[in-house]
Amino acid sequence: MQWTEAVPTAAALAALLYLPGYLGTRLLGLRGLLALAGAPAATVAVLAVGAVALDVLGVAWGPASVAVLLALAVALCAVLGRLLRARPLALAPLTRTWVLVIAATLALAAGVQLYAFVLGMGQPDAVHQIYDPIFHLNAADTILRTGNASSLGGLDPMYGSRTGVFYPAAWPSMVALGATVSDVVVASNMLMLLTGVVVWLGGVVVLARAVAPGTPLVAVAAPVVASSFLAFPANIHVLQGIFGYSVAIAMWPGVLAVLVVALRARSAAGLVAGAVGAAGLVLAHPSGVMLLAVGVLPLVGHHLAVLGRELAGRGRRALGLLLRLAVPAFVALLVLAVYTVPQLQSMAGFAHPTRPLGPTLRTAFLSATTVGWTSPWANAVVAALVLLGAVVAWRRAATRWLTVGWLATLVLFLATALGGPLRRLGAFWYNNPDRAEALLPMFGALLGALGVTALAGLAARALAARGERPAQVAGGLAAVAVLALAFVTSGAFRTDERLHGWTWWAFNPDHRITGLAYASREELELLRDLPVPDDAVVVGDPVSGAVFTQSVGDAVAFIPHINPSSWDATQRFLLQHFADIHTDPAVCDVLRAEGIEYFYADEPGDPTWETRAPGFYGVDTSTGFTLLDTGGTARLYRIDACAP
Repeated sequence: MQWTEAVPTAAALAALLYLPGYLGTRLLGLRGLLALAGAPAATVAVLAVGAVALDVLGVAWGPASVAVLLALAVALCAVLGRLLRARPLALAPLTRTWVLVIAATLALAAGVQLYAFVLGMGQPDAVHQIYDPIFHLNAADTILRTGNASSLGGLDPMYGSRTGVFYPAAWPSMVALGATVSDVVVASNMLMLLTGVVVWLGGVVVLARAVAPGTPLVAVAAPVVASSFLAFPANIHVLQGIFGYSVAIAMWPGVLAVLVVALRARSAAGLVAGAVGAAGLVLAHPSGVMLLAVGVLPLVGHHLAVLGRELAGRGRRALGLLLRLAVPAFVALLVLAVYTVPQLQSMAGFAHPTRPLGPTLRTAFLSATTVGWTSPWANAVVAALVLLGAVVAWRRAATRWLTVGWLATLVLFLATALGGPLRRLGAFWYNNPDRAEALLPMFGALLGALGVTALAGLAARALAARGERPAQVAGGLAAVAVLALAFVTSGAFRTDERLHGWTWWAFNPDHRITGLAYASREELELLRDLPVPDDAVVVGDPVSGAVFTQSVGDAVAFIPHINPSSWDATQRFLLQHFADIHTDPAVCDVLRAEGIEYFYADEPGDPTWETRAPGFYGVDTSTGFTLLDTGGTARLYRIDACAP
């Protein structure tokens, strides 16, 4: 498939992400880039809540019903805007020159990212062969088949016979809408690129403008610094594909930008727009709570402290003190919840390897997440800029919250990675250090840009003191020089590593990071032209190409999830006993009851496969099976042994 063929899908998904949210936030007073930055999270909030409502009403999820849903949400924003007497909120205006410079650096940063991701994928219909994306691909196909995108049970078919399963379905619900233009694989890839590059970097730029309205150079440098990190989007979004969580991170800076401007202006309508966006982060994935904790709480704490001092100055000391203590009290409640709420305690029980202190600190400061292509010290210049920016931000009351948020995230990452009693603070991330580390690039982008601006200011002041007239030009040249130094010394921001060490491993069927070749190139050819009806049910080992019979093959995978915790008793029975089909009548009873008529057989890619799922290996297919097609080591059979 050519990339040009994926343009309609990308355009449809971009319209879905931006158009409804932009219209709604404009009606709440946001203008220009600020409305655009807040749009994706607002759209996701409406989609997530609306999916539950449509399920309750018995209305199928699809382009028509979603269009009506979004139109109603926009109308509600119009009513709220009037009730709250929304006044225009926008970023500080810029000269045309600054606009062009910011657009140029944004395009440069996006180009660095897209160059690696597009070449690493190879083609827009490349199949994401990593654990989490496999789930999301089949989840999107499930939504297409059932018309139910509710996070409260909509994905029940992914869990065997279990019902009422909660799973944040915002991501697969959007993929399902995009798939109506092409298919779930292409839609997932296009949504990944849109959110990981456009939404993410665009939000970073707008947040930089909101944080430093009088210093456009911060917005010039921010997207370039952001593109230097691997933790996000290269690792958590593109490689691991933890999409519910990672799309929340991508939307996070845009939501923060709205809140920064709304709090500064004390606009009720703007705060409603920001609150809707904040809800979108949590509805995309519950771990969005931690994004709000480390990002919004320091910001709100700053404004409550200012308001508290104002009230104290007017003699209302008790109320002022309560406002100043509100955020610390909320933080204490969050920490208490981690150690007392059963669900969070369960999440804190997930086992992830701990890391030694030295490499962990290096990773934290240098974004040294690496698979060996470049030196772990490659991002040293950016690390120095971030540290300088943290000092600069701390010295100004209006930006101190950035340093506080960065330090809080740093502590949470270290606690999650190093282990010990404090590791339970990583419960929202299932104790996965990669998920905690993925928050650092947002703060790093802003702080690094402040560091660049500080160095540029030093250069300009040094020349001005000598009476040189083009001092500001020299400051700009100093900023360019620092960013160029960071780019060159990091191996073009580790572009080769981002391409081959992350994206290629996720999408290339010839090389799997886990060592488990779920589907080879030949198998994918078989799957893309699977010779069975669309409603056919196919059984096979899910840790093989059989798991793609649904998202790629357009059939129904009887075991659509490779996570053993999701398998029910019937699925486990076939995993153990399918090979007894000729001797155990119970096997045929199950196949008939479940409507299973096809068997996807494959050779074990690892010796443990046969011991984990013995029922799908060593099956006697010489009788009772009809071979329909082959692809590499895979074979597709029609099951005749259980015919009446």
